[in-house]
Amino acid sequence: MLLAEKSAFLLETNFANTTKKGALSYSGKSFADGEEKSSGLSQVISYGVNKRFSIGLQLNYLIADDTSWSYGSASMIAGTKNTYKSSGIVDPSLGFKYRVCDMERCKGLLDVVLKVSPKLMSAKSAAANGPKGNGGKGGTDLNLGIDFGQKYSALQWKLLARVGHEMKRTTKELSDNSVSKIDSRTNYDFGLRFLYSAHFRS
Repeated sequence: MLLAEKSAFLLETNFANTTKKGALSYSGKSFADGEEKSSGLSQVISYGVNKRFSIGLQLNYLIADDTSWSYGSASMIAGTKNTYKSSGIVDPSLGFKYRVCDMERCKGLLDVVLKVSPKLMSAKSAAANGPKGNGGKGGTDLNLGIDFGQKYSALQWKLLARVGHEMKRTTKELSDNSVSKIDSRTNYDFGLRFLYSAHFRS
């Protein structure tokens, strides 16, 4: 729920690390077991236009995205393990935040957030056990949301609601150099998040 003060800059650094696992079966037999490990870093630079409105630039870097599939007895390639790896710079985002209500008036913080990530890079999808993919998305993303929460010194929590629209995109498949086209889609995200912020002053 941080908001840059008027005529001041605010820097935020975020690190994310996730692990996902899944399994596919066919006729009661194992088809494949999958695992995805991903880590990324982002740096947000915000500027306070006034006490309620800020504009920010988010720079992103995909440290590593490793996905592996181990095929079981129900697969025609049983015993095979395919690994797909990607890393690199991710398309940046331009964000706008407007504070509708503050702690004094609403006993909470209410923000409206708009984020635009234009297509600046081509997307390349990793080949199995071969060339790495990159961090490009291959299309433009739009995201609109509402955040409500409270801030106590360095600790804060927020409830968020987001609607995101991914426009049509293209991806180059490094396995055979073909091009895949993906239709646009809309995503919805609801959640509760806790954040801790460290402040350093000279």
